[in-house]
Amino acid sequence: MRQAIFDANFNPGADEIDFKIPGSGVKTIPLLTELPAITQQLTIDGYTQLGSVKNTLEVGSNAVPLIELNGAGIVGPANGLLLNAPNCVIAGLIINRFSGVGIFFRCIPV
Repeated sequence: MRQAIFDANFNPGADEIDFKIPGSGVKTIPLLTELPAITQQLTIDGYTQLGSVKNTLEVGSNAVPLIELNGAGIVGPANGLLLNAPNCVIAGLIINRFSGVGIFFRCIPV
């Protein structure tokens, strides 16, 4: 995940991070340090993982996210994802166990 964000930040234009991790069940990405800030337009789509299901209900949820960002291993204050770019999309992720917030949006003047 870290390298994919670095690559997206240094690649001009919109990028997308998709998942194709082999095996069934939830795939946990355990973090020991905060991920880099997202500084370019980026879509992170956890629903691209085989077996994931988007919500189809108007009330409630039947979504099945299978990609987890887990911040339990980070010592000290940490947020899950820091969005420092316009027009980003984060979908189909389980984001938990961070001492800060799961997704931090930094306001960007236009």
